[in-house]
Parts: sequence; structure tokens; C-alpha cells
Amino acid sequence: MNPFGRWQFSLHTLVIAASFVYFWGTLDWKSINPTVRLRLLSVLGLLITAALMLLAIWPSAYSIPAIMSLPGFFAFGVAIFWPAAIWQRSRLRIYLNFCVIASGLCWIVQIYWELTTYVR
Repeated sequence: MNPFGRWQFSLHTLVIAASFVYFWGTLDWKSINPTVRLRLLSVLGLLITAALMLLAIWPSAYSIPAIMSLPGFFAFGVAIFWPAAIWQRSRLRIYLNFCVIASGLCWIVQIYWELTTYVR
């Protein structure tokens, strides 16, 4: 049984694309107001880590990265309302970036796994 329904690959590609947009935003959105930029990145990070939690609902190999990025989910939620307090801490910023990387990689592995099972 497929938990994602008929449009399963649209969710996969949406999360992977959001991960790329997140990193594009960290590198290239310097002309935007810094507060707005940080809030947009926080919303993207919150959605991406929430997608990782969705992927790990059933016990699987994705549960380990989801548990490790659970504090990042809450940190992104706090960063929406207080962006400067979160993003000024460099170690926390690195951790949040790794949470987004882990989510993107897990979704890439998931789409690869589902595509190879359909080919067989």
C-alpha cells in the first residue's frame, strides 16, 4: 500500500526542490531585507524538516535522521518569530543546515527506492 497516494512523486520532488531553494537562499538572497530573508528560510526549513518527519512516520531507516533533526524542527519554528536570535549562533545555523541536507537526501533516497521498485 502506498501512503502517498496517486501524486506520490510530486511530494518527493517538491521537498527536494525546496531543499535546493533553501540553499540557494542561504547563498544568493543577499539583496533581500535580512529579516524577511531569514523568516523565509525558516519557513522553508520548517516545511522541509516536517517532510522528513512525515517520511519517518513508519519505523524505517529514516527514523534516525528524523529523530536527530527533531530539535531543528522546533528551532525553525522559533526562528520564524525571532530570526536574529537563532541565526546569530553559528553552530545552531550549521546544525539547521545539516537538518535540511538530511531531509533532502532522505527524500532523494526514497524517490530512488520507489522508482527502482516500479522498474522491477
